[in-house]
Amino acid sequence: MTTLLSARDLALTAARGTVYGPLNISLDAPFGVVTGSRGSGKTCLLLTAAGRMKPTNGEITVRGARGPRALRAQSAIAGFDGIDTLEEAVTVGDAVTERARWNAPWYARVRRADDVAVVRALAPAFGTLPVPAAKTMIWDLDEDTKLMLRIGLALMDAPSVLIVDGVDHVHDLRAQAAVLTRLGELAASGIGVLVSAAAFEPALYAGVGVAVTEIPVRPAPVDTTTAETTPTRSLQEELV
Repeated sequence: MTTLLSARDLALTAARGTVYGPLNISLDAPFGVVTGSRGSGKTCLLLTAAGRMKPTNGEITVRGARGPRALRAQSAIAGFDGIDTLEEAVTVGDAVTERARWNAPWYARVRRADDVAVVRALAPAFGTLPVPAAKTMIWDLDEDTKLMLRIGLALMDAPSVLIVDGVDHVHDLRAQAAVLTRLGELAASGIGVLVSAAAFEPALYAGVGVAVTEIPVRPAPVDTTTAETTPTRSLQEELV
């Protein structure tokens, strides 16, 4: 089995100090859960694993890929506010059509997605879960369906690694467990899955069906003696 994620002395600093790390990780399970309180750097760690953010120190390997370009090429992300946020005032069909046109060659004509096209595009994510109709407004979707839609759009990129931020933003625990179970099915199919949550709740992962490993990330201690003298970059500069 190819190691899903490994990191050695991985760290990221920004203008306000350490964001995360240094971290040493070896994850062989197909499903990893990055946990930590708000401000612990778990979202930035996931963006680093996706090749969207450069670490300041150390190295990271995901499914054998190393370096931002290789990491980006194999991964797709969902649930990252400000990156894949859905436009609420459009339909599900519009969202699917936009992603299909983005992925298509420039010369290809992509028709507006109807119900059949929406089901075909989103079935890899939803599985046996109900797929919303093409004319459904995104603002009418429940939290779990919105997240599954974002995951479905990400899977249209045909990634080998799926990275999902904030699965616990689905506040209904039964709905959250259903999302996690579906992510487990994706992991069982061969797609590496990395998610983040504030805490690891074993009961929510009972139906996942694959080995799940927690990756705890704790807020870095503030070093007041070097905070003003250590040169750092802003997080915006770190985005690739």
